[in-house]
Amino acid sequence: MRHILLHLPIAAAVILLAGCERSPSDAEPAALVAPNVLACVSGEPGRYPDPLGPLFRAAYGETAPLRRARDDGDCFTYEPVQAIPLAGQTALVSGASGSDCHACAGTLSIHYLAQAGDAYRKTGAWPDISSLSAWGKLPQWQLRDDLTQAPALQVTLTDGNHGYNCTLMELIELTPAGPVVRIPKTPIGYDDSGATDDAHVVTAKIARTRDGGVTLRYSGSASGTLSFSKPDAADDNARLYVAQGTNPIADCRWSGPDGPEQEMD
Repeated sequence: MRHILLHLPIAAAVILLAGCERSPSDAEPAALVAPNVLACVSGEPGRYPDPLGPLFRAAYGETAPLRRARDDGDCFTYEPVQAIPLAGQTALVSGASGSDCHACAGTLSIHYLAQAGDAYRKTGAWPDISSLSAWGKLPQWQLRDDLTQAPALQVTLTDGNHGYNCTLMELIELTPAGPVVRIPKTPIGYDDSGATDDAHVVTAKIARTRDGGVTLRYSGSASGTLSFSKPDAADDNARLYVAQGTNPIADCRWSGPDGPEQEMD
């Protein structure tokens, strides 16, 4: 998967990254094609601690690491990353790494599996649910159990160019019915100290609110509060949280109080 963001302002990179949102699906990636290129043929099976190996075989039908070619010609290597116990099932997080160009993004996929005797049965697949990465690397994430009702993946990326850097985050809740992107790609950090002596640094702290939502509190060279609340509907599966408030680095650029927005190129 490629994001065309080389030598572009970070603001433009954010737009392009956001354009790669994928909806959860029970099907495997439509963009994957048979590994008909020699370089994409999978090698010897890797060694992964149980239950990662069996879970991956149940999810993909093949052993890891699995190399597949996408329709754009890039080869991606899929590997199991972590098994997360849920009520009555297990969520397998797999990562795919690809070409090491700046605009190339690795991805995260999530499969739900239920144990069937000594084996596992796939109950749902959400391929490439996150592509928040650069240089073809696996997206970086951490498991959070303090932000949402079910465990969640907080995926983050810090990237930039010419001394301007922005940190993006997305939050994916592992609900019983399937993973839900609660907070889409949102800037939570900005630092232009590598480009100017008059540096601006903004960071955000994330916390759960009393009503079950999530709040981002920005501080540093600029301040603001961005609140994400749960949808009003009783069944909020597959629903984004509703955002309200102010993000001072909403498009990953500095907009100071004394002047117009300053581009990052």
